[in-house]
Amino acid sequence: MAAFLILIAFLVFVFGLVSNSLSDVSKWCCHLFLASDPRREEMKLLTKELTTINMANEFVRYARIERKINKLKTGIAETSKKNAQSALIVKVVVYSLFNIIRVVSFIYLIISYRYEPVLELPTDWLSPFGYFLSLPIGSTGCISLFVWIATCRAVMNTGLEVFLSS
Repeated sequence: MAAFLILIAFLVFVFGLVSNSLSDVSKWCCHLFLASDPRREEMKLLTKELTTINMANEFVRYARIERKINKLKTGIAETSKKNAQSALIVKVVVYSLFNIIRVVSFIYLIISYRYEPVLELPTDWLSPFGYFLSLPIGSTGCISLFVWIATCRAVMNTGLEVFLSS
């Protein structure tokens, strides 16, 4: 029974850590799936070349390079819009998959162990709230899985707040 308590606490802790770092995971997935635009490097090189050219002496060359840069900027802007839409789709998929996995696993655990006490304590330790802490089991002195998960989640959130704020 103690191993089951530790397993549930660990599961809640892992899901909490992953949910706090989901934005980093979605950024990594976007970086993995969306390739960088090679035109950005070309634009950097042309901009660097443009700074070395004297506009008064070599106006034709300066204007030609400036037109290339402007053309590259519009192409990069269009690609950036498409990448932003794709990144939003990847982010929604990552968040949705994680939340589906989390909800399904907790629903499975709660349904499977709904009538089994996770922890049995003396009845006078939980005297005013003993019945509510044991729902749906209904016997005082027991703590249900639902209450145990909620308690682990509250402790984990408080710990993460303290850890991340310092």
